[in-house]
Amino acid sequence: MLPQLAKYVVKPTYNDKARRFVPVMGKSLSVKELEQWTGRIAMHPEDFTAQAYLPLSHTPSWQGVAEDAPSRAAIGSRAAMLRVFALSDGQGKWRVLPGGLARIAPEGREIVSMYRGGSSADVWAITGRVREDTAPLSKTLTPINTARATLGVASRAAENLFWFGRYTERLENTTRLARVVLEALSTNDEELPSTQLWLSRLSVTNGLVSKEVPSIRQSAQVFERALIASLSDRTAKLGAYSVAATLSSLQFSAFSVRERLALEQWTLVATSTQQFAAMMNGAEQGEAAGKTSKPSATARDEDDATPVTPPTRDITAQRALRALEVLTTQVMAMTGAQTDRMTRDDGWRLLSIGRQLERLSTLAGALAEAFETGTLANDTGFALVLAFFDSTITYRARYLQERDPKALVELLVLDRENPRSLAWIAHTLQSRLAKLEDCPPGQMPKGTLSRSLPNAWNSASVRSVLTRYSVGDAAPIVSVLRKVVSDVADISDALSQHYFSHAHGARIVGA
Repeated sequence: MLPQLAKYVVKPTYNDKARRFVPVMGKSLSVKELEQWTGRIAMHPEDFTAQAYLPLSHTPSWQGVAEDAPSRAAIGSRAAMLRVFALSDGQGKWRVLPGGLARIAPEGREIVSMYRGGSSADVWAITGRVREDTAPLSKTLTPINTARATLGVASRAAENLFWFGRYTERLENTTRLARVVLEALSTNDEELPSTQLWLSRLSVTNGLVSKEVPSIRQSAQVFERALIASLSDRTAKLGAYSVAATLSSLQFSAFSVRERLALEQWTLVATSTQQFAAMMNGAEQGEAAGKTSKPSATARDEDDATPVTPPTRDITAQRALRALEVLTTQVMAMTGAQTDRMTRDDGWRLLSIGRQLERLSTLAGALAEAFETGTLANDTGFALVLAFFDSTITYRARYLQERDPKALVELLVLDRENPRSLAWIAHTLQSRLAKLEDCPPGQMPKGTLSRSLPNAWNSASVRSVLTRYSVGDAAPIVSVLRKVVSDVADISDALSQHYFSHAHGARIVGA
């Protein structure tokens, strides 16, 4: 029996302490040891189980650093085995499960045993069939199928992403406009009637005050108090859809697509809402940051936003401006996160389209009001228009502060290098819409929406209406800008009707 025993691994049949022993490999035993084991098996054969020896495969393993021999630290080879599992289907057939338990032998041993110093390793179960026409890299390596599945965007998620983009841009525009108006009202300079009219109209159009509030020309003090009061009005009770209301809508949209946002991105939206309300209540920036609780990962799963305390009545312009300045910085962080932290899929394209549509409509409408009211005819109004477009530094660097309406139109309407210009926004929209419309047959024809973009206000047409404006006729250029606003509304409606139907789990599948 001695030659046969050398081919086996001897293991205990039972696991009780009285009859349990450490398994031995027959090939590692000497002749004398083989004789001893043969005698033991002959006396109690039921206590021993002989398992045919199979050479184990080896896996790379970090050997670690020994205190007495630090130079031995390296990646070495250790014996390993994979224990797989099978399930019976109840009909006499078995199904092997993917994966299993990988066990690694102690260093220098060929027996895999956890209680003798062994360890475990991760097991990767690779699914999918390998292409038959793909030759293996070698006799032992097989290529892995890494084809990526195309993921769609659910209709409701698409709509929330679209409005997440619009509300982000709307928040940026209303915050900047509120700062421009409050800073203009805080100066000792007497604003010209044309500038007062432009600021009043723009404030009503963008929801900073209701149309029932007296204009700046009628009562600057009443207008300022109404604007400041509306900043923290989340419910539009004061007749305006202002900064706090936009923040609330932004938070709701972000909550609806929170699974697509990094935790920091969602936290920024939530804390901005709370901090703005706290600062409008009198807390300074440091206090607001300290009193505002930072949402945790579980906070994104709550059904409702954190309640915001109603603002106190007597809010000074200085306090409102401080709150708006902090919020401006936070909005810049929001837009940066949307630009750098999100995958460029159809959901992101809809978010970007929402932002660009909102920006194009707001800026085109503001510029139309500026031409119509004659605001550009004076230095103060000219500077305020540049400030609202966030293009003051660029204009000064190019034109050395010279007030020239043609130069302003060149920068704010025609310049495709300026992200605040109408031409740049329209060009970006065309690119986003073209990729979004690259859909399978049966969906919206390619180019339907992008063809709806303003195409009549090219360089030649705008320059020709500017010539008429130089002699006092602003109607042509105002008409062009109003057409831009109208076209944006049409595109937004077309997007909503086509993509946001929510019928039968509608999905967007794009490029």
